[in-house]
Amino acid sequence: FSQRATKGNMSSLKQKEKEKKEMFKRLEKILQSPENRYCFDCHERGPKWASTNLGIFICMRCAGIHRALGVHISKVKSTTMDNWEPHLVDFIERLGNERAKLIYEAKWTASVDRPNGQTMDRRLDSHIREKYEMKRWWSDPSLDQPAIEAMALSMMDSAPAP
Repeated sequence: FSQRATKGNMSSLKQKEKEKKEMFKRLEKILQSPENRYCFDCHERGPKWASTNLGIFICMRCAGIHRALGVHISKVKSTTMDNWEPHLVDFIERLGNERAKLIYEAKWTASVDRPNGQTMDRRLDSHIREKYEMKRWWSDPSLDQPAIEAMALSMMDSAPAP
């Protein structure tokens, strides 16, 4: 190896490490928004996980259920341990828990019991499956990932920032 190649690799590693730190700082800031301080599914305080394709923040317990749904439904990442690409941070920043309600809970009614941190595992699992697999309360059950991303963009254009 030449010194030039080694220096180039070191520079590239430093750049990647810098970008990684920037992504974590951005995520930390996004998580400080009042609507993102609670798990989207069970409302447990202090979520440290996210579904990167659904644009929501979730707790560790709900993250386990989301993982069991499969990556075709929910792609789970830790907000503190996993690497985040800039486009994923951009997406979750545009959507986040508050705006996600307009998609995933648009048809929610008061008669539906909202899970909480004390909800039994089986009930929470059932609730999450109804929400994301069956799309029971979605604004449009035919939505796919590009449509969700387009909605997130349009919501940013039409809604005031939180």
